[in-house]
Amino acid sequence: MKKLIIPAILSSTFEDYSQKIKAVEGLVERVQIDVMDNRFVPNKTIPFDSLAAVKSGVYKEAHMMVDAPCAYIPAAQRLGVGTYIFHVEACSSPKLVYDIIERIRQYKMQPSIAINPRTPLKAILPYLSQLEHVLVMTVVPGFGGQSFIPSALRKVQAIRKRFPSINIEVDGGINADTLPKANKAGANYFVMGNAIYKQPDIGKAVADYRRLVKE
Repeated sequence: MKKLIIPAILSSTFEDYSQKIKAVEGLVERVQIDVMDNRFVPNKTIPFDSLAAVKSGVYKEAHMMVDAPCAYIPAAQRLGVGTYIFHVEACSSPKLVYDIIERIRQYKMQPSIAINPRTPLKAILPYLSQLEHVLVMTVVPGFGGQSFIPSALRKVQAIRKRFPSINIEVDGGINADTLPKANKAGANYFVMGNAIYKQPDIGKAVADYRRLVKE
């Protein structure tokens, strides 16, 4: 199963977004763009539509920490997003979850669902057979630089056991210490923010992290 190191771009300014995406272009296959609305989480990022001004060929996934995930789907397509990740906690009913999955597909993007550490795994299990990708949060979403929550890996283990071929992404507090633990639990996509961008040599850091999950 393919394993990816995915830089997380959490930006409140256009300049920061531009610098971060350019810093990893050519070094990674995929980046994650964090989108926050100051309602679903107590933080806000740069307006989604303005990001299209930065041209980049790197594959983009959008992590939508918003309370109305359907509203952002057209803007994500215009930005060139390939995978659209929405939170089960933002959905008031199973019907809405299915409707969002279908709408994402109508816009030619891959749908994915995210789950927070305190949410029971059963909240997403009915949908995983329809998906190729799931995001397990290993911190409470909203801010970068938080401490890893080890108990979240039990969700990873349970999902991997039931859905052997699904891509399981972990996000939050992933660094050189927690990366091997997430890898052992069954994750294969690893989102990293400060652990990449605060390194003096980003290329070397990415290469070192790749070696950790291949060993």
